[in-house]
Amino acid sequence: MPSSAGNLPVGTIIAFAADDTTKLPTGWAVCNGAQFSKTANADLFNMIGYSNGGSDDLFNLPDLRGQFIRGTGDGVAVPGTSLSPTTAASNLKANLYYMPSTYHHVTGGAIGPASRDMILWNSNTTQSFTVSGGDSETRPVNVYFHYIIKTANEVLMPVGAVIPYAGSDDYSPDEPTWLACNGNSYKSALSNYKNLFAVIAHRFTDTVGAANFQVPNLTGIFIRGLDSGRGKDPDAQKREAAPDGTTGAHVGTLQKYGTSAADFKITIPHFPPGRTLGAFAVQGNDNLHDANRTSTVSFSGGVSQSRPKNASVQFYIHALHDDKSPSDGFPVGGIIAVPGSGTPDPAIWAVADGTAVPRAGQYAELWAITTLSSSTTTTTTAWGNPDELTFNLPNLTGRCLRATDTRNMGVEDTYGDPDRFVRTAAAPGGTAVGTGSVQDSGTGRPQNAFNVDFDYPTDVVANAAAVAGVDISDFNTATQSFAFQTSATETSPTGVSVRFFVKYASGGSD
Repeated sequence: MPSSAGNLPVGTIIAFAADDTTKLPTGWAVCNGAQFSKTANADLFNMIGYSNGGSDDLFNLPDLRGQFIRGTGDGVAVPGTSLSPTTAASNLKANLYYMPSTYHHVTGGAIGPASRDMILWNSNTTQSFTVSGGDSETRPVNVYFHYIIKTANEVLMPVGAVIPYAGSDDYSPDEPTWLACNGNSYKSALSNYKNLFAVIAHRFTDTVGAANFQVPNLTGIFIRGLDSGRGKDPDAQKREAAPDGTTGAHVGTLQKYGTSAADFKITIPHFPPGRTLGAFAVQGNDNLHDANRTSTVSFSGGVSQSRPKNASVQFYIHALHDDKSPSDGFPVGGIIAVPGSGTPDPAIWAVADGTAVPRAGQYAELWAITTLSSSTTTTTTAWGNPDELTFNLPNLTGRCLRATDTRNMGVEDTYGDPDRFVRTAAAPGGTAVGTGSVQDSGTGRPQNAFNVDFDYPTDVVANAAAVAGVDISDFNTATQSFAFQTSATETSPTGVSVRFFVKYASGGSD
């Protein structure tokens, strides 16, 4: 018989790699905020409750249209909470030219045939300016998939389902049940792959009409829920085409990272407040002259691309129902998201919070697939290894999931992770590269330039020195940099908080 999702808990969220959700088996629903009856769906309610809204006999599914999902904890709210985007400054700076940093005294009111409008010195105050422009939102590189949720027990695992996997890069779930989301090509007519082809067709294939089809290539990318007209993705109709050329708000379309101006400001000390008429002389100091005004400003700083705090995992797509028992085919090391406070069977599922657990006994299967066989020692694992008897579970606390970027040094892609070799280990004894490595949030300069709305003089003239009168700003040829200011302490996209769990053992039941 085909495999069931009997060991996958009701309330599980996974991704689905096709536009046509009518291909979903009974017992699965799109995460679109729909209301369900508590009485008729007791198991689902027990897992997610009112975390996503509702009251009395009606409760809501999570609405993940246009959203990213992020693990709870480490400052991230309880599961089911909508998360507003934030944009940290990440050492972003505005660079201005000729800004005065010193001044000189000139005779007040000295007027003559060669007088000039000179810029007064701003001695005590600073002036703040709002940064505008930038992109319509802050987000990481991403691909559109549907997010779906299991609503009933004993139902089929969908072909085309996409799951994160916590095993090290030396291990993978069983083929042909699970195929790595690496863009590989398969024969569409072969029995092992025809069911998957019937679901995803050529959407991820760059040569449409070929006898082969390709699975999604998620290398280095984040998954975003298909917006479906909700409006959480302001650029839903401007996304980059899927590999088969499909454009618009459809599964498989891609999106470059974005950086909004958010609430960025820059504060400039001694910004020229006004002008006065000063005498021009053959000898004196070079002062700012009110002429040749410009609004030129350049920007620097930031990281290579905007991204949330994240952990690196491999993604696999479900390609073939199997007849294994008692397993439903969902692999040990597979990760699920739950949008509520319910807890799946503790005999096979553990919270992905980085806890150190024994290598032997109940966690032995997970230990076996998180070790690095390529390591020169026996103490390196994907997620951490505090001593010879224990290892760390995946730590997805407060993190989004990013597909592992396995490209070699020097091989770059618009949607990859340019910082894949400068990530960090999740815990001591963990790997700093590949699956299990983690990355702090960062803000990149936007695709559409920032702007600061002001102008200032750039001309110089020699003025007479004097002992009384007004303070005039001296001319400054150096570039001065002014750091962006914001209340945000991290960069993160629009999203919904979830609890992540990892399957650590075979067997178990609902």
